[in-house]
Amino acid sequence: RQSARLYYVQPVGSANKNQAGYRFDRNAAIDNTELYELNTANGIYEIQPDFTNLTDYERSIQAGYAIFGGEWKKFGYQAGIRGEYTDRVILFGQTGDTPFAVDRTDFFPSFHTSYQFPSGQQMMASYSRRIERPRGWWLEPFITFTDDFNVRSGNPDLLPEYIDSYELGFQTFFGKNVFSAETYYRVGNNRVERVRSVFAENITLRRPENVGTDYSLGSELMLNMDLTQKWNLNLLGNLYNYRIEGGLLEEAFERESFNWNMRFNNSLRGNRDLQIQANIGYNSDTVSSQGRREGFVNTSLAVKHSFLEQRLSATLQIRNLLGTEKFEQTSSGPGFSTFRTSDREHPSVML
Repeated sequence: RQSARLYYVQPVGSANKNQAGYRFDRNAAIDNTELYELNTANGIYEIQPDFTNLTDYERSIQAGYAIFGGEWKKFGYQAGIRGEYTDRVILFGQTGDTPFAVDRTDFFPSFHTSYQFPSGQQMMASYSRRIERPRGWWLEPFITFTDDFNVRSGNPDLLPEYIDSYELGFQTFFGKNVFSAETYYRVGNNRVERVRSVFAENITLRRPENVGTDYSLGSELMLNMDLTQKWNLNLLGNLYNYRIEGGLLEEAFERESFNWNMRFNNSLRGNRDLQIQANIGYNSDTVSSQGRREGFVNTSLAVKHSFLEQRLSATLQIRNLLGTEKFEQTSSGPGFSTFRTSDREHPSVML
C-alpha cells in the first residue's frame, strides 16, 4: 500500500480561510485461493482446479479538493468540492487474461452552514455527497460452497454506492450536557445487497448486486449527560421511513418499512483505575430488496482495570450479555423462498 498527501491553507481576513489538498492512494494485492480434497484411496489431499483461483488486484485513487469556509457574525459556513479519479484493474487467473477495469472520475460537492444563538444553542444545515466502494472480495466471481445448501460468489461488475445526504440539525447545552436533534433525507444510488437466486436444486447462490435506489427520511436524537461525576449516560435514537426500489432478476420491486433503532450507553468510573461500560441497543424490523429482517436486541458489558500506575491494563468484554441476539430473515425470488435464523443463546467473553 502506498499513499501521499498534500495540504494547503490560506487565511482570508480574521475569520475565513481557503483550503486545498491532494491525496494519492494505491493498493495492490494478490489473492490465491486453493481447495484440496482428501483422496481416501491413497490418503493424499488433491487440489481441485475448478475451485482454485488467482486474483491480481490493483487500484489507485487520486483526489483533489478545495474548501472555502469561515464565519460572519453568528453564521458559520463552508463549501467545498472534491474530485476523484479511480484507476482499477483486476485480473482473474481462471477467467483468462481479460481484465475488469475501472477508469472513472467522480465529483463530490458539500455545503455546511450553522447559526449560533446567544444562549449557546446552535442550528446546522448541510448537504454532502459521498461514495461507498465495494469490498475487495465482493468483486471475485468464484463459486465457494459455504454448506450443502448455500454457495456464494462475488461480482466484478459491481458499481459503488453514491449517497446524497441532506441534514438539518439543532443542538443545545445545559451545563456540561448536550442534546441534539437532526432531521435528514438520504438517497442511495446503486444500492448494494447480497442477492439470493437458484444455483441448483435445493441450493441457493448469494451474490452482491446493484439492486436500485433506497430512500431514508427520518430524525436522529442524541442525549449525552453526566448523572454524577462518575456516571455518564449516552442515549441515541433513530426513527426513519425506509423505501427501496429497483429491478432484480428481471423483476421490478418496491418495498417500504418504518424503522427505528436505539442505543443506551452507560459509562461508570469506580476509581482512577477502574472503568465499566454497559450498553443495550435495539434494531427494528426492516425490508430489503428480497424480503425482511426481523428486529433484535443486543447487550454488552466491558470492564477495564489498570495496574502499575496505568502502564498495564486488563479488559473483560462480554457481548450478547443477555443472549438476545436472534436474527431472523426471510427472502424470496423466482423459484425459491428461504427462512434463515441465527439464535445466539450464549454470550461471548473476551479477556
